[in-house]
Amino acid sequence: MFHDFIKLFDVVIFDEASQIPTSEAVGAMARADSVIIAGDEQQMPPTNFFVSALSLGGEDNASLSSVDEDLDSLLEDAISLSFPRERLGWHYRSRHESLIAFSNNRFYENSLLTFPSPESEKESVSFRLVKGE
Repeated sequence: MFHDFIKLFDVVIFDEASQIPTSEAVGAMARADSVIIAGDEQQMPPTNFFVSALSLGGEDNASLSSVDEDLDSLLEDAISLSFPRERLGWHYRSRHESLIAFSNNRFYENSLLTFPSPESEKESVSFRLVKGE
């Protein structure tokens, strides 16, 4: 049997899936019992720009038209196949809340919960020791 020769994974997780061409993910997906695809459709899709720039060598322009096109991302394909979706509601990676504020307003309808910057005048996340009993 095919599966007897390949190591199978319980789960394969793809993070930043909007940056992963589906063709590069299929092999790992085929070896997994389950797949988690995480990403943000508001991000730019992967592109062949740098590959095509390196391969210009002696090729003629007619062969470049297919190379220059953007690739479909794993996330785009998962969405088009109507895979179940969950949306994260928290953003915590920006050092300053202002870095995410524009995107939160423009793309996420202010639905993301963000943490205030430690230097802001708003009350921010802080460490408080709570003595146990």
